[in-house]
Amino acid sequence: MRRMTETYREKLVYTESEDGYLLEGAQFTPDGGGRAKLPVVWIHGFSGRFYEQHTVAIGRRLAERGHLFVTGNNRGHHLGTNLVNLRSAGFGTPGSSMLAGAWWEEFEESPSDYAAWVGFAVAQGFPRVVLAGHSLGALKVIYYGGTRSDDRLAGIVSASGPVRLGQRMRESADRIATAEKMVAEGRGTELLPSDGTPMSTSAQTLVSRAKVGMDLYGIDTANAPVSRIRCPLLFILGSEEPGIGVRDDLAILRRNARSASRTDELYVEGANHIYTGCELAVADGVGDWVASLG
Repeated sequence: MRRMTETYREKLVYTESEDGYLLEGAQFTPDGGGRAKLPVVWIHGFSGRFYEQHTVAIGRRLAERGHLFVTGNNRGHHLGTNLVNLRSAGFGTPGSSMLAGAWWEEFEESPSDYAAWVGFAVAQGFPRVVLAGHSLGALKVIYYGGTRSDDRLAGIVSASGPVRLGQRMRESADRIATAEKMVAEGRGTELLPSDGTPMSTSAQTLVSRAKVGMDLYGIDTANAPVSRIRCPLLFILGSEEPGIGVRDDLAILRRNARSASRTDELYVEGANHIYTGCELAVADGVGDWVASLG
Protein backbone atom coordinates (compact mmCIF):
# COMPACT_ATOMS: atom_id res chain seq x y z
CA MET A 1 0.00 0.00 0.00
CA ARG A 2 1.53 3.28 -1.09
CA ARG A 3 2.51 5.90 1.48
CA MET A 4 0.53 9.12 1.45
CA THR A 5 2.40 12.36 2.07
CA GLU A 6 -0.27 15.03 1.62
CA THR A 7 -1.43 16.79 4.76
CA TYR A 8 -4.92 17.97 5.61
CA ARG A 9 -6.94 19.78 8.24
CA GLU A 10 -9.98 18.58 10.17
CA LYS A 11 -12.77 20.71 11.60
CA LEU A 12 -16.32 20.37 12.86
CA VAL A 13 -18.96 21.83 10.57
CA TYR A 14 -22.70 22.41 10.60
CA THR A 15 -25.46 22.82 8.08
CA GLU A 16 -29.23 23.19 7.99
CA SER A 17 -31.61 20.71 6.39
CA GLU A 18 -34.05 22.03 3.82
CA ASP A 19 -36.71 22.07 6.53
CA GLY A 20 -34.52 23.96 8.97
CA TYR A 21 -32.99 21.33 11.28
CA LEU A 22 -29.41 21.55 12.54
CA LEU A 23 -27.08 18.84 11.24
CA GLU A 24 -23.55 18.30 12.54
CA GLY A 25 -20.55 17.01 10.62
CA ALA A 26 -16.84 17.22 9.94
CA GLN A 27 -14.70 18.41 7.06
CA PHE A 28 -11.29 17.06 6.04
CA THR A 29 -9.53 19.59 3.82
CA PRO A 30 -6.28 18.83 1.99
CA ASP A 31 -3.60 21.49 1.83
CA GLY A 32 -4.52 23.67 -1.11
CA GLY A 33 -8.22 23.01 -0.59
CA GLY A 34 -8.49 19.98 -2.87
CA ARG A 35 -9.58 22.16 -5.78
CA ALA A 36 -8.13 19.85 -8.40
CA LYS A 37 -10.27 16.87 -7.42
CA LEU A 38 -13.93 16.06 -6.85
CA PRO A 39 -15.06 16.32 -3.22
CA VAL A 40 -16.74 13.40 -1.47
CA VAL A 41 -19.74 13.70 0.87
CA TRP A 42 -20.27 10.60 3.06
CA ILE A 43 -23.47 9.97 5.05
CA HIS A 44 -23.90 7.30 7.75
CA GLY A 45 -26.44 4.52 8.13
CA PHE A 46 -29.01 3.34 10.70
CA SER A 47 -28.19 4.83 14.12
CA GLY A 48 -24.79 5.97 12.83
CA ARG A 49 -23.11 9.33 13.22
CA PHE A 50 -20.64 11.47 11.31
CA TYR A 51 -17.65 10.56 13.47
CA GLU A 52 -17.78 6.76 13.23
CA GLN A 53 -14.34 5.17 13.18
CA HIS A 54 -14.57 3.72 9.68
CA THR A 55 -15.91 6.99 8.28
CA VAL A 56 -13.09 9.03 9.82
CA ALA A 57 -10.49 6.56 8.52
CA ILE A 58 -11.96 6.72 5.02
CA GLY A 59 -12.17 10.51 5.19
CA ARG A 60 -8.58 10.92 6.30
CA ARG A 61 -7.35 8.64 3.54
CA LEU A 62 -9.28 10.50 0.87
CA ALA A 63 -8.03 13.82 2.24
CA GLU A 64 -4.48 12.45 2.01
CA ARG A 65 -5.22 11.69 -1.62
CA GLY A 66 -6.23 15.31 -2.17
CA HIS A 67 -10.03 15.17 -1.87
CA LEU A 68 -12.13 17.47 0.25
CA PHE A 69 -14.17 15.04 2.39
CA VAL A 70 -17.35 15.94 4.25
CA THR A 71 -19.10 13.56 6.64
CA GLY A 72 -22.45 14.63 8.03
CA ASN A 73 -25.30 13.50 10.23
CA ASN A 74 -28.71 12.88 8.79
CA ARG A 75 -31.85 12.92 10.91
CA GLY A 76 -31.45 9.20 11.60
CA HIS A 77 -28.29 9.57 13.68
CA HIS A 78 -27.97 7.60 16.92
CA LEU A 79 -31.01 5.69 18.17
CA GLY A 80 -32.82 8.80 19.29
CA THR A 81 -32.24 12.54 19.19
CA ASN A 82 -34.05 15.87 19.37
CA LEU A 83 -33.25 17.86 16.25
CA VAL A 84 -33.23 21.62 16.79
CA ASN A 85 -35.01 23.72 14.19
CA LEU A 86 -32.97 26.82 13.43
CA ARG A 87 -35.98 28.65 11.98
CA SER A 88 -38.20 28.32 15.05
CA ALA A 89 -39.05 31.22 17.35
CA GLY A 90 -37.11 29.67 20.21
CA PHE A 91 -36.45 26.40 21.99
CA GLY A 92 -39.61 25.00 23.52
CA THR A 93 -41.94 26.61 21.02
CA PRO A 94 -43.99 24.46 18.62
CA GLY A 95 -41.76 23.18 15.85
CA SER A 96 -38.55 24.16 17.62
CA SER A 97 -37.40 20.54 17.80
CA MET A 98 -38.28 17.17 16.34
CA LEU A 99 -37.99 13.70 17.81
CA ALA A 100 -35.74 11.85 15.38
CA GLY A 101 -32.84 9.41 15.33
CA ALA A 102 -33.00 5.88 13.94
CA TRP A 103 -36.01 4.95 16.05
CA TRP A 104 -38.15 7.92 14.98
CA GLU A 105 -36.98 9.18 11.59
CA GLU A 106 -39.27 9.16 8.57
CA PHE A 107 -37.41 7.84 5.56
CA GLU A 108 -39.10 9.98 2.92
CA GLU A 109 -37.77 13.12 4.65
CA SER A 110 -34.15 12.06 4.14
CA PRO A 111 -33.61 14.01 0.87
CA SER A 112 -33.87 17.22 2.90
CA ASP A 113 -30.67 16.23 4.72
CA TYR A 114 -28.81 14.94 1.68
CA ALA A 115 -29.52 18.09 -0.29
CA ALA A 116 -28.18 20.12 2.62
CA TRP A 117 -24.83 18.33 2.68
CA VAL A 118 -24.49 18.47 -1.09
CA GLY A 119 -25.16 22.19 -0.84
CA PHE A 120 -22.61 22.53 1.94
CA ALA A 121 -19.88 20.94 -0.19
CA VAL A 122 -20.81 23.00 -3.23
CA ALA A 123 -20.55 26.13 -1.08
CA GLN A 124 -16.89 25.30 -0.46
CA GLY A 125 -16.27 26.15 -4.09
CA PHE A 126 -17.03 22.93 -5.95
CA PRO A 127 -19.68 22.85 -8.70
CA ARG A 128 -20.14 19.07 -8.40
CA VAL A 129 -19.69 16.47 -5.67
CA VAL A 130 -19.67 12.70 -5.24
CA LEU A 131 -22.37 11.67 -2.76
CA ALA A 132 -21.87 8.46 -0.77
CA GLY A 133 -24.16 6.70 1.69
CA HIS A 134 -23.35 3.75 3.94
CA SER A 135 -25.78 0.99 4.97
CA LEU A 136 -29.26 2.50 5.36
CA GLY A 137 -27.60 5.70 4.18
CA ALA A 138 -26.86 3.91 0.90
CA LEU A 139 -30.58 3.34 0.42
CA LYS A 140 -31.17 7.00 1.21
CA VAL A 141 -28.65 8.14 -1.36
CA ILE A 142 -30.28 5.89 -3.98
CA TYR A 143 -33.66 7.34 -2.99
CA TYR A 144 -32.25 10.87 -3.28
CA GLY A 145 -30.64 10.26 -6.64
CA GLY A 146 -33.72 8.51 -8.01
CA THR A 147 -36.33 11.00 -6.82
CA ARG A 148 -34.51 14.29 -7.40
CA SER A 149 -32.75 15.68 -10.43
CA ASP A 150 -29.61 17.18 -8.92
CA ASP A 151 -27.08 18.32 -11.51
CA ARG A 152 -24.55 18.91 -8.73
CA LEU A 153 -23.97 15.15 -8.43
CA ALA A 154 -20.88 13.95 -10.27
CA GLY A 155 -21.46 10.44 -8.98
CA ILE A 156 -23.17 8.35 -6.30
CA VAL A 157 -21.61 5.69 -4.09
CA SER A 158 -23.85 3.01 -2.57
CA ALA A 159 -21.71 1.56 0.22
CA SER A 160 -23.09 -1.66 1.69
CA GLY A 161 -26.77 -0.92 1.34
CA PRO A 162 -29.04 -3.84 2.37
CA VAL A 163 -29.93 -5.24 -1.04
CA ARG A 164 -33.14 -7.06 -0.10
CA LEU A 165 -34.66 -4.85 2.56
CA GLY A 166 -37.79 -4.51 0.43
CA GLN A 167 -38.34 -8.27 0.56
CA ARG A 168 -37.93 -8.28 4.33
CA MET A 169 -40.47 -5.49 4.56
CA ARG A 170 -43.03 -7.56 2.64
CA GLU A 171 -42.41 -10.47 4.99
CA SER A 172 -43.30 -8.19 7.93
CA ALA A 173 -46.92 -7.52 6.95
CA ASP A 174 -48.30 -8.29 10.42
CA ARG A 175 -45.77 -6.01 12.09
CA ILE A 176 -46.53 -3.23 9.61
CA ALA A 177 -50.26 -3.63 10.29
CA THR A 178 -49.56 -3.24 14.02
CA ALA A 179 -47.55 -0.10 13.32
CA GLU A 180 -50.28 1.36 11.11
CA LYS A 181 -52.84 0.74 13.85
CA MET A 182 -50.62 2.47 16.42
CA VAL A 183 -50.18 5.49 14.13
CA ALA A 184 -53.96 5.67 13.54
CA GLU A 185 -54.46 5.67 17.32
CA GLY A 186 -52.05 8.56 17.76
CA ARG A 187 -49.29 6.34 19.15
CA GLY A 188 -46.88 6.67 16.25
CA THR A 189 -43.94 7.71 18.41
CA GLU A 190 -44.21 4.61 20.59
CA LEU A 191 -41.61 1.91 20.01
CA LEU A 192 -42.84 -1.35 18.51
CA PRO A 193 -42.42 -4.52 20.55
CA SER A 194 -38.95 -5.94 20.06
CA ASP A 195 -38.65 -8.34 17.14
CA GLY A 196 -35.41 -9.77 18.46
CA THR A 197 -33.22 -7.64 16.18
CA PRO A 198 -31.39 -4.36 16.85
CA MET A 199 -33.41 -2.74 14.07
CA SER A 200 -36.69 -2.20 15.94
CA THR A 201 -38.15 1.29 15.56
CA SER A 202 -41.15 3.39 16.44
CA ALA A 203 -44.43 2.74 14.70
CA GLN A 204 -44.14 5.92 12.62
CA THR A 205 -40.74 4.92 11.29
CA LEU A 206 -41.90 1.50 10.15
CA VAL A 207 -45.01 2.99 8.52
CA SER A 208 -42.78 5.47 6.71
CA ARG A 209 -40.58 2.68 5.36
CA ALA A 210 -43.63 0.68 4.31
CA LYS A 211 -44.90 3.72 2.40
CA VAL A 212 -41.60 4.00 0.52
CA GLY A 213 -41.45 0.23 0.04
CA MET A 214 -37.66 0.07 0.52
CA ASP A 215 -37.03 -1.96 -2.66
CA LEU A 216 -34.94 0.95 -3.87
CA TYR A 217 -32.54 -1.31 -5.77
CA GLY A 218 -35.37 -2.74 -7.86
CA ILE A 219 -34.95 -6.38 -6.87
CA ASP A 220 -38.69 -6.98 -7.34
CA THR A 221 -39.95 -3.52 -8.30
CA ALA A 222 -40.10 -1.99 -11.75
CA ASN A 223 -39.01 1.65 -12.09
CA ALA A 224 -37.31 1.64 -8.67
CA PRO A 225 -35.28 4.74 -7.75
CA VAL A 226 -32.00 3.07 -8.78
CA SER A 227 -33.31 2.77 -12.33
CA ARG A 228 -33.84 6.53 -12.57
CA ILE A 229 -30.36 7.67 -11.53
CA ARG A 230 -28.43 9.14 -14.47
CA CYS A 231 -25.04 9.99 -13.00
CA PRO A 232 -22.26 7.37 -12.52
CA LEU A 233 -22.86 4.81 -9.77
CA LEU A 234 -20.44 2.77 -7.66
CA PHE A 235 -21.77 -0.18 -5.63
CA ILE A 236 -19.66 -1.45 -2.71
CA LEU A 237 -20.03 -4.73 -0.82
CA GLY A 238 -17.71 -6.55 1.59
CA SER A 239 -17.19 -10.30 1.60
CA GLU A 240 -18.08 -10.54 5.31
CA GLU A 241 -21.54 -8.98 5.24
CA PRO A 242 -23.76 -11.65 3.62
CA GLY A 243 -26.83 -10.31 5.42
CA ILE A 244 -26.40 -7.11 3.44
CA GLY A 245 -25.53 -8.59 0.06
CA VAL A 246 -23.24 -11.05 -1.70
CA ARG A 247 -20.91 -10.69 -4.66
CA ASP A 248 -23.45 -11.88 -7.21
CA ASP A 249 -25.76 -9.06 -6.12
CA LEU A 250 -23.39 -6.49 -7.60
CA ALA A 251 -24.25 -7.60 -11.13
CA ILE A 252 -27.96 -7.27 -10.32
CA LEU A 253 -27.50 -3.78 -8.91
CA ARG A 254 -25.55 -2.67 -11.96
CA ARG A 255 -28.15 -4.12 -14.31
CA ASN A 256 -30.99 -2.40 -12.49
CA ALA A 257 -29.22 0.98 -12.66
CA ARG A 258 -30.14 1.08 -16.33
CA SER A 259 -30.25 4.87 -16.71
CA ALA A 260 -26.86 5.56 -15.11
CA SER A 261 -24.18 6.90 -17.44
CA ARG A 262 -21.90 4.20 -16.04
CA THR A 263 -21.94 1.64 -13.25
CA ASP A 264 -19.03 0.11 -11.37
CA GLU A 265 -18.53 -2.21 -8.44
CA LEU A 266 -16.08 -2.62 -5.58
CA TYR A 267 -16.01 -5.96 -3.78
CA VAL A 268 -13.72 -5.86 -0.75
CA GLU A 269 -12.41 -9.20 0.44
CA GLY A 270 -12.38 -9.50 4.22
CA ALA A 271 -14.55 -6.44 4.79
CA ASN A 272 -17.40 -6.60 7.29
CA HIS A 273 -20.25 -4.11 7.41
CA ILE A 274 -18.15 -1.35 8.98
CA TYR A 275 -15.01 -2.30 7.03
CA THR A 276 -12.94 -3.17 10.10
CA GLY A 277 -9.32 -3.41 9.03
CA CYS A 278 -10.32 -2.67 5.43
CA GLU A 279 -11.04 1.05 5.69
CA LEU A 280 -8.07 2.03 3.53
CA ALA A 281 -8.98 -0.51 0.85
CA VAL A 282 -12.47 1.00 0.69
CA ALA A 283 -11.10 4.55 0.67
CA ASP A 284 -8.60 3.77 -2.09
CA GLY A 285 -11.27 2.01 -4.13
CA VAL A 286 -13.54 5.03 -3.81
CA GLY A 287 -10.66 7.39 -4.54
CA ASP A 288 -9.63 5.51 -7.68
CA TRP A 289 -13.23 5.50 -8.90
CA VAL A 290 -13.73 9.20 -8.22
CA ALA A 291 -10.48 9.95 -10.06
CA SER A 292 -11.79 8.03 -13.07
CA LEU A 293 -14.79 10.35 -13.31
CA GLY A 294 -12.52 13.13 -14.49
